[in-house]
Amino acid sequence: MPNRMTPAQRAKTVYRGEKPDRIPFTVYESKVIGKPYEQEVRANDVCLLKRNVSWQIVTPHVQTKQQTILTPEGHRRTQTFLETPYGTLRSATEVADKLDIDTSWNKERLFKSAEDYRKLMFYFQDMTIVKNDTAIADAARLDQENGDVLVRDTIGLEPMQELISSIMGVETFCYEWMDNRDEMEKLLAVMSERALEKAAIVAATPLSMANYGGNVTPQIIGREAFMEHYMARYADAYPFFQQAGKLMGVHLDGSNAPIMDLIAQSKMDYVEAYDPSMSPPVHEAMRMFPDKILSINWPSARQLGTRGQIMQATTDILAEVTDFNRFIMGITEDIPSWKFAENIKAIADALAQWGDLS
Repeated sequence: MPNRMTPAQRAKTVYRGEKPDRIPFTVYESKVIGKPYEQEVRANDVCLLKRNVSWQIVTPHVQTKQQTILTPEGHRRTQTFLETPYGTLRSATEVADKLDIDTSWNKERLFKSAEDYRKLMFYFQDMTIVKNDTAIADAARLDQENGDVLVRDTIGLEPMQELISSIMGVETFCYEWMDNRDEMEKLLAVMSERALEKAAIVAATPLSMANYGGNVTPQIIGREAFMEHYMARYADAYPFFQQAGKLMGVHLDGSNAPIMDLIAQSKMDYVEAYDPSMSPPVHEAMRMFPDKILSINWPSARQLGTRGQIMQATTDILAEVTDFNRFIMGITEDIPSWKFAENIKAIADALAQWGDLS
């Protein structure tokens, strides 16, 4: 009898387009390591997916300052100041200072008004992207162990998504896209240059795969913007990975129905975090993406179910899989802390009951 694959080997086998011994089950490492339930979760033959960043930002003419305080609610609030020749950009984030809560809040965005465009433009024009050699070496060493950790790299968010998710927020972005599109297009052009520099660094590392952005909400941006500012960026970056024999994927955890055909046409090797409770079912995704690996997020909306319900939902998903050479079960989003270990075991048990694939 051949030796069992490790959790990391199992996932890597699918990412190569080959059949594993069993269905891979990946969970974001940050949701497990250091948590009270870490050992209990790792006992379930899961692969921890660690997200690495192989690049650093250097801004010779923009000074970055930070200060952190503890709020009355027990959150750590960090203010960041980017001091440009045209004025200072300021943002604030909060994180819960508790082991069992993996949540952060944007309390203040960098962008406040149209006066901030030239500050942001200077910041991105001044930016140099350099390798983070320590992060690259540490990630490669961990990934090569082929135990229960798989390391993938990160290009960062697509430029438009960075405006939406980080710099502006959804509401401000929507107003600015209507009122100041010319300024936004100029800024996006410079941001796209920086993103391409990140992609070049990431594709040259020893790691075999990397994500480019995600968290796309097509109901906000629409099909045209997805084609012009997402698909085009994927097409820009993809040749670096293709030439290096690496994989590039996208974290598409939203309601993807309006752009399924566009995802199918996009330059990417895998779709990560696909949630069949919000998007078309698994069999439809596999039919529409015949050349892509489908790594799903086990539906967040069902995480409060009983053990029996969770096992049945897992089995129902597996029944829709048409090609196990292209399918990975995953957890990329939060599970309530009091249900985390219990739910992971229920999903893992359902996968085990499905049995060997060979």
